Amino acid sequence: MTKLKVFLNCEIATYAWEKLKKKNEETEAVKKARLRVLAKSFENLSMDENESVFEFHAKICDILNESYAIGKAYEEMFAQWSYMAKRVKELQDLNKALDDSKIELEEKLKCMTIKLCSKDSEIYKLTAELVRAKQPLSYISLGIDALN
Repeated sequence: MTKLKVFLNCEIATYAWEKLKKKNEETEAVKKARLRVLAKSFENLSMDENESVFEFHAKICDILNESYAIGKAYEEMFAQWSYMAKRVKELQDLNKALDDSKIELEEKLKCMTIKLCSKDSEIYKLTAELVRAKQPLSYISLGIDALN
């Protein structure tokens, strides 16, 4: 049955579209074309600056799952996917290590801030004591000047 006959046998355009989709979905040429599109999207795949590692990994999985859904695993794509999956895992591990370091540094900063506040308080107290200790000395120097 030709494509024109498929259209003529359908009363509504959506039914025609569904029949054409179903008829062409199984052809080898359509599968190859879809795989080429997937391969190109995989080649052009890049991680956006604001994108998380998990979101990027999801993009890779979407492309791979779609290639399997077509019925063929694109071997080169799978090899690249394996490489990318390893890189994603490395990035996840690095991200966790950075998070751990950040938490550790925040704790150290908190401790240092507390120590600094304590030292500031000690300096304030010592300054007040020094001012009190200097007052009698100023009277003594006035008295010595008066004697001379």
